[in-house]
Amino acid sequence: KEFAAHGPSLELADALCRLVRDRNAAGGTVNCHGPCFRDNDVIGIPACLAVSVLTAQNIPFSCTGDLPAAMALFLAKFLSGRAQYCEFYTPDLTNGHVLLAAGGEGDPAWATDGTLQVRANELYPGVRGPGDGVQFALEPGRATLLSMSPRGGGWRLAWATGLIDAKSHANLGGPNGYFRFDRTPVEQATSEWLQAGTTHHHALARGDLDIEIPILATFLTLDTVRV
Repeated sequence: KEFAAHGPSLELADALCRLVRDRNAAGGTVNCHGPCFRDNDVIGIPACLAVSVLTAQNIPFSCTGDLPAAMALFLAKFLSGRAQYCEFYTPDLTNGHVLLAAGGEGDPAWATDGTLQVRANELYPGVRGPGDGVQFALEPGRATLLSMSPRGGGWRLAWATGLIDAKSHANLGGPNGYFRFDRTPVEQATSEWLQAGTTHHHALARGDLDIEIPILATFLTLDTVRV
């Protein structure tokens, strides 16, 4: 999909895409909250659009220097063709679901038709302005949350299956939707998710991956926890 964005964000996206190609990288992470991007006198914007463009090209990137999340995104993209960088914002104990959202970074493959927008990212402006990010509603349907975390000299992969509801927020400032754990009630599911040692950011894959994840984990010698 094409990204109708402003010059500085497109220039930054082009620069990062060229760097990734030069290094033959399969994925990665950026940290916009510091001297390299937002506080840089030359760049001065976050790399939200660049992260989205790279992920759309099957080279998933995370933000805030979260390399474990980047690893989870790579696995989500490999297993399902979709990899949305996200985090829990709040559980809704009444309706039994959890708000998943990102701050302007997204995989267009996850967008509900007609909802993808490129817009100024007012959430995390830099010294040269807000830069551009993406906003869309997550497409409803079956999904799997993935989280990678270091453990005892190795890695742990936690996952949980569930359902993305049709509900979303059009003016939240980034991709978002509601995830309903198959494990209920929601307070128990979120508690077990945290107890599994999950990191702050997660990867959202399409479909139920209960068969694929244990097979992949065996080959990669990963510790696993299913919530």
